[in-house]
Amino acid sequence: MQLNEDACAEAKVIDNGHSIKVSMEEAGFITAGCVDYKLLQFHFHGYSEHTVDGKQYDLVAHLVHQSENGDLAVVAVLFNEGEANPFLDKVLKNVGKDAMLNVDEMLPENTENYYHYQGSLTTPPCSEGVQWYVLKETVTASKEQLASFRKYYSSNYRPVQAINDRKVQAN
Repeated sequence: MQLNEDACAEAKVIDNGHSIKVSMEEAGFITAGCVDYKLLQFHFHGYSEHTVDGKQYDLVAHLVHQSENGDLAVVAVLFNEGEANPFLDKVLKNVGKDAMLNVDEMLPENTENYYHYQGSLTTPPCSEGVQWYVLKETVTASKEQLASFRKYYSSNYRPVQAINDRKVQAN
């Protein structure tokens, strides 16, 4: 999977009743195998819906991408409490507004290492067939940023699900 998210584009930042959601018309894309998936939107969950070695993270961004034939691929960016995140400030300061954003500014330096599996959406109807890419390198958000986000939603995350027969690949 290769990320190509370095595109500054106009974004609509909204509170959709479940999450802070950012929609972008002309944003980036990812390439997985020989398929390109266009970035449709990204949104945030108050805690991560994935764990790594049993650790749940303080915040997660889901970058939702779609191929020409409608298949979905989601890139998960995990946040730990730490230094302030300038990109997250831009998002939080523009809820209910339009803003110029570059998703690449949210990503960790290393996007080549990730966990991959085929799973489902984490919100109803929880449709199967989603290609998940959970980046191994994390980014940070300050305690204040996490508190600001949680003023909107503190429990908008799906509990961690059993792995069942899914095969998780590490890259």
